[in-house]
Amino acid sequence: MQAPGRERDVLVQIAKGAVAAVIAWQVAKVALHSDQPFLAPLAALIAVEATVYQSLRTTVQNVTAVLAGVLLAFLTARTLGVEWYSLGLVLLVALGMARWQRLGGSGLQVPTTALLAMTIAGGVQDTMLEARVIETLVGALIGATINMLILPPVHLRDGRESVASTARGVSRLLTSIAEGIRTGWSREDAQEWLDRARQLDARVRDARSASERGRESMRFNPRATPETLPVDVASLDRAVDSLEHVAVQCRSIAATLLDTVTGDHTRRPTDAFFHVYAEILDEVAAAFAAVGDDTGGADEMQNLRIAVRNGGDTWRDLRTQAQNAEVQQNDSFPSYGSLLVDAERILDELERAEYFLAASTP
Repeated sequence: MQAPGRERDVLVQIAKGAVAAVIAWQVAKVALHSDQPFLAPLAALIAVEATVYQSLRTTVQNVTAVLAGVLLAFLTARTLGVEWYSLGLVLLVALGMARWQRLGGSGLQVPTTALLAMTIAGGVQDTMLEARVIETLVGALIGATINMLILPPVHLRDGRESVASTARGVSRLLTSIAEGIRTGWSREDAQEWLDRARQLDARVRDARSASERGRESMRFNPRATPETLPVDVASLDRAVDSLEHVAVQCRSIAATLLDTVTGDHTRRPTDAFFHVYAEILDEVAAAFAAVGDDTGGADEMQNLRIAVRNGGDTWRDLRTQAQNAEVQQNDSFPSYGSLLVDAERILDELERAEYFLAASTP
């Protein structure tokens, strides 16, 4: 059975935002007897964030911003009156305060609230200004509470998908390199491999960001229990670390292959070496394909381990042949060494992190 997708999460958040705004409006109108209860539903909407932690943080930021705007308007109006120059002074100060990073996206609430307080409430009606702050607080609390109690979002699925997508990218790249070195490759081919290897860095960064969002979505979240989580967040983090290391080795392999067609051709390894090396890359590609396979189910770990074991056996055979000068020529020893070390490091990473890689993907 397929798990609920991102579309459902978006619809749930939209519905919660609408419900929170309506409840906040009614509370402000009925319980607080507000004639213009616009701040309460606005604060409720803003508070229904992507995570419970963000909701609580936004609530504090929003109330702080509104309070700052009201106090600024109140003090200025009491001191200078409501005039064009006092309004200008309030906006200058408020816009400066809006840039304070600790207020986040709520920063613009400072000048907005100050402007409303100066123009609508005249800056001096204590009860009206106090009502604006209370409305904002009530609305923000309603939004944050609804977001926490009604299907609070857990964003671990995005991290899992990012890890799987990056693993598939590694698999496709290594498969392409293996096919190329079997039949011969040009400078353009090697440059393309290097460009694709560099793009893995961006994929890893996306996976890292998704993992961090997932970790944040667990904070203060009543749904975030080990029994309900689709993946252990520690496994997700370790899988991203592993992919980050592998991306470096893929880039190194592609760079070495580029050097062999742009530099001294006497340093180019033999075809016999590349034929066996392609087999290693195929096994590594198969391992990452198993990680990225969202239909593998319980077979994922077994397929991964088989590919790693086969790749390791082939790598040891190739190293022995290289040491015995069966597949190399002396001038190309640096290229042999670099390619062998990069493949070894990828295999070692797969062996160390095979559980985390398998556990962190669908």
